[in-house]
Amino acid sequence: GTKLSKQINIQELWRFGEYDKKTFLDAKCNVKNFRFVGSLKCNLSRNFFINNKLSLNKTKYDICLLSETHIDLDEDFGDLENLSYAMGVVAEYSFRLSEENNLNIIFSGRHKKNSFEGRLENEFYNFFLKKFNYSIDQSGCDNHRLSKNISQSKLVIGNVSTALRETFYFNKKVLACNFFDYSRIRFPAGGLSVLSNFKYEEFKERVMKLIELSDDEYFKTLNFSKDFYM
Repeated sequence: GTKLSKQINIQELWRFGEYDKKTFLDAKCNVKNFRFVGSLKCNLSRNFFINNKLSLNKTKYDICLLSETHIDLDEDFGDLENLSYAMGVVAEYSFRLSEENNLNIIFSGRHKKNSFEGRLENEFYNFFLKKFNYSIDQSGCDNHRLSKNISQSKLVIGNVSTALRETFYFNKKVLACNFFDYSRIRFPAGGLSVLSNFKYEEFKERVMKLIELSDDEYFKTLNFSKDFYM
């Protein structure tokens, strides 16, 4: 609440974009100085790609699906009942659509291969995707892997991951899925970027529309410039 927010005193806050500044100001938090730094992770990945002369195919995949498994959802989302179920449904819808329409999909893992977290990641999604021939990309460095997969995709699909905002850094289209329309995790961009309280046919229609839209047409649908968010 506002009373608690006023007790928050921050000398300097490093932020992705203007959206973060607006969020803290609207909450009446005491922040002496805002410093725009963008995404350090994305900058490091970009420099890694340049320094290693990696050639990226910007349309290699139609969809990049973000894995968003958490070892303990109570850490951040304990108040959001059935969020893990929603994440599984979005994954199932994504692979179902890709199979039906012969779309190229890359499932970008959150954890490293053969790690404890990586094994749990596979076990979680196998519950929802056992009827599909799928694999989770858990190769290489976590941060560079994600940036590479986003950079090579037409559309990035996720639920609550910060990577949805970081997708704008790479000038890519986003679909933030909010299956149960939880107010706390609503994606700030709005418009075509957000899908809430949906069934499979609605998901299919939105994804196909976004894939067909040019990047310029898509970014015109945002209620703010993409730089506002990232």
